[in-house]
Amino acid sequence: RLLKEKKVPKISEMFQDAKQVGQFRLIACSAGLEYMGVDASAVEKNVDEVMGLPAILSLTAEAETKLFI
Repeated sequence: RLLKEKKVPKISEMFQDAKQVGQFRLIACSAGLEYMGVDASAVEKNVDEVMGLPAILSLTAEAETKLFI
């Protein structure tokens, strides 16, 4: 509610804006999903890809910016 009051955009809107501005991919860690008890099919519409951490690290090795949440 506080975010609405402060007119902070939804996270999904921020991701869409980031994709329009430049190279942005949202990748979910398969182990992280498993740890949280979330099935990959539950997030596949909201992420670009689901993969393991070693694959993520390899894919992003040359990336200028990385953000892990």
